[in-house]
Amino acid sequence: MPRPPKQKQNPISAAVSSWLDSLPPALLSSLLARQPVINAISANEVNQANGTNEANEAIGIDGIKQLLRDRAPKRWVVYEPMVLLPSGSFAAAPWPALLESLTPSQLSALWAAILRQLSPAAPKPPLTHLAINEAIPLHTAAPSQPTPSSPSSPPNPAQQQRPPKQQEKQQPNHHHHHQPAAATTAAAATKASRSENENENEDEAEAEADEEENILRSPTHLRPLHGCFGPPPPPPPRRRSSSRADAGAPPSPSPADFAAALWVSTTQNGLRQVWAPRHTMFSRGNVKEKARILGFASGGAAASSAPAAAAASGGGTGTGTGTGAGAGSRKKKWAVDLYAGIGYFAFSYARLGLRVLCWELNPWSVEGLRRGAEANGFSVRIVRAPPPSPKTTTMTARGIEGEGKGEAQGASSNVGTDWSWDGDGDGDLDLVALLGEEEDGEAPQIVVFLEDNRLAAGRIRRARAAGVRLEVVHVNCGFLPSSEGVWRDAWEIQTGGGGSCAGAGEGVGWLHLHENVGAADIERRKADVQGLFDRWKQQDGNGSTATVEHVELVKTYAPGVWHCVFDVCITRSNAAE
Repeated sequence: MPRPPKQKQNPISAAVSSWLDSLPPALLSSLLARQPVINAISANEVNQANGTNEANEAIGIDGIKQLLRDRAPKRWVVYEPMVLLPSGSFAAAPWPALLESLTPSQLSALWAAILRQLSPAAPKPPLTHLAINEAIPLHTAAPSQPTPSSPSSPPNPAQQQRPPKQQEKQQPNHHHHHQPAAATTAAAATKASRSENENENEDEAEAEADEEENILRSPTHLRPLHGCFGPPPPPPPRRRSSSRADAGAPPSPSPADFAAALWVSTTQNGLRQVWAPRHTMFSRGNVKEKARILGFASGGAAASSAPAAAAASGGGTGTGTGTGAGAGSRKKKWAVDLYAGIGYFAFSYARLGLRVLCWELNPWSVEGLRRGAEANGFSVRIVRAPPPSPKTTTMTARGIEGEGKGEAQGASSNVGTDWSWDGDGDGDLDLVALLGEEEDGEAPQIVVFLEDNRLAAGRIRRARAAGVRLEVVHVNCGFLPSSEGVWRDAWEIQTGGGGSCAGAGEGVGWLHLHENVGAADIERRKADVQGLFDRWKQQDGNGSTATVEHVELVKTYAPGVWHCVFDVCITRSNAAE
């Protein structure tokens, strides 16, 4: 009878085991004198002996090693060249006592052993960085400069670990608008503990009253363990009033800052995503929704999770110029992403052959989007506000060129990417030039505005008034707990709002509205969303219609709460006539 195959040891457990064997026995023996270690042993083991000394003798060095192996993390996720461990790693006794007793070289040897075990075989490059995932706070405390870890003294996760708190899952997008009361049911139910098997960034559910909102959703609690992650992020901007419009500009990183940071990447649905983990969040849970977009036919019926599953299992591949039937007919149509992040959904639209207009407030996310676009073969241009008092400027079709522009372009030396100054601060001339039919054929496929998305509808309205035909077939509003703050703008982008639909094109378009909704309230919320658009239709009187065709359940946000996407089909008036 053949022997059953030998079960493969968990690679982290294997790394920990070999590392423990390299430690002096006296170091492990010293742990037995600590009461927290004794308290960590199971009740059955302790009950076999009477008193601490007898328990220590019963446990022994081998017992301590086994306990450390059992309580080491067993799960991880790889974002090349980084390994990310789940929240709470190395926080269970007796790990804190051991880590506090180690020399810097002993601690570094542990992290290096884990990376060696998890690294792929040659010729693939090894994994070089290790970190512990922690909650991304919805709020930040008063600014204080963190002290960067010394390379000779790797950080101790036992000292850095935050006590467990009730947490909320958070979609990777972020920023700009006040959140209305539309998702109160979801907000009341979203406090849930983090599951260890989800290696996603999440948000803290509660914050002190004097804390500032983390507008950029910066991962300030990431715990680097091994490797250089670059300088820590600066303190977040402080609001001068209760208005988000008065939130202050986010810090502007320089090309040197970008060069010093660690950039990691992963591939989902055949598309590369790139980001700096110390400055930008990433959520694996959006993979299904990104695949669903790849299965969405321009102007066709709402795609359900069925085509999304097909795309996730091998669909959505191709070149950066778009693939599949209808790609040629889509090359002059647009998608608008109002919460672009690092290109979560923008790249899926670009893969369909659409041109994409993006709005994003976090400069680190924009740089990640730029790098990811180039990795996927998409041409991209970044438009941002000019620096204060530029010395000399010259207006061109690509924006403002002058002495000030060199710094922006220094962030990118690759073909297919350009950083353009927004000439007079309103960007209209730049927008007209960028969106028009450029005779030289160098029009970028993705255009990103590094600014608040509340400017989007006005920019598009003025570009259309200037004669630009801008047919938008998708508007994505990917923000949680609710993106309702931009739904009116999204309606205007699709229909022209209270004016005519001139410049908006013919046919139908789609709005994809993200929101957290209680499982029992999904149908009611669907009716509420329909009512909003019925009211706007009556107010604007331009003949356009809106129908909530489908509600996609993307993932659970908390027990009894779903991350939903409401697919709203817009029929513009000139298509209805």
